[in-house]
Amino acid sequence: MKKTAIIVVLIILFIHPFKANAKCPDDSALMDLISAICWECIFPMYIAGVAIDAGSHVNDITESEAITVCVCPTEEPPYERVGITISYWPVSYYVEVVKDPYCFPSFGLDINSGGSMLDSLKKGGGAEMGHEGNETSTFVQAHFWYFYILGLLDEALDTMCMETTSTDLVGLSEIDPLWQDDELAVIIQLEAYLFANYGAQLTCIADAISANVGYSISPLFWCVGSSGSLYPLTGHANNDDLLQAYELIVGRAIFRMHRQAVICDAACWYCQCMYTPIWIKHHYRDQIAWPVNAGFCTALGATDIMWGPGKNPPDVSRMDNLIFLLYRKRTCCMVTE
Repeated sequence: MKKTAIIVVLIILFIHPFKANAKCPDDSALMDLISAICWECIFPMYIAGVAIDAGSHVNDITESEAITVCVCPTEEPPYERVGITISYWPVSYYVEVVKDPYCFPSFGLDINSGGSMLDSLKKGGGAEMGHEGNETSTFVQAHFWYFYILGLLDEALDTMCMETTSTDLVGLSEIDPLWQDDELAVIIQLEAYLFANYGAQLTCIADAISANVGYSISPLFWCVGSSGSLYPLTGHANNDDLLQAYELIVGRAIFRMHRQAVICDAACWYCQCMYTPIWIKHHYRDQIAWPVNAGFCTALGATDIMWGPGKNPPDVSRMDNLIFLLYRKRTCCMVTE
């Protein structure tokens, strides 16, 4: 009788499993992010068109850094500056992709709105069934942070190449209604209709193959490689592979920051950081850094078979709340005097 009761209980648990809820960690992950920086991913560095170190091959596509001498306009006489080009890949941002709304694992904070007006926007994530019940989808929130900690290196190279940003929150999806609703987001971002067809999505196969060998195809800007379609620009991803869905959200967060002119592209022109409403994917490398550090960077959309195993351990205090480091290509004109 006792064995029968145990069997019945096990059957009930198997049919109706308990839902695993993520828990926002109490300890800050900021020092973990600093120690997780992949120094190889900062290279290759090009000075006057010469590679100083081979470094990572990811998206290492030679552009304006191949130019030896550069000339940039200035506001003071002689109204131009002559220098040599320098290019490298500093870690510039990180993105918290969280199942728990208002969870900030990098600082060990869990902001509870406590009945305020933000409760109406407090929407969680994780796995959920699609409307037709035939696919599993994922919904999460994303926090976009500046994380430029190599300012001393910039100053040593040239003050004109120096960035003035520091660690700062610039994107909070929980308070953005467009992030919560696919239909509303598509109405506002009308270009999404151009890519909501099989023809446009089939082209993403090429981007997926290319991303897996380390190179993003920027003209296919509506694709995030193996992770899926860039549109709609919301926290909803039709992917039951949690880590792959999370990387898709990272790509969407980058694109939204460019579209909103919050961040600029530092590799389009060596004289100035340019605002680009359409992102240039091959100017980015990403790395899952927390709760488990991958130790290397990949092109956006690379399959998580390469970087995902063991990166989301079943630790309730850390599970389903992940942090990705972003390396952004920088090219500038360094004065030689």
